[in-house]
Amino acid sequence: MSSTLHVRIPMERVGVLIGPNGSVKKEIEATL
Repeated sequence: MSSTLHVRIPMERVGVLIGPNGSVKKEIEATL
């Protein structure tokens, strides 16, 4: 799922998600 998330979301968004809020990334993965 991680690779798919990286492909769908632009690098900018991915960087933001991984940076400030790691929990947000989890929420997005759960949503997808």
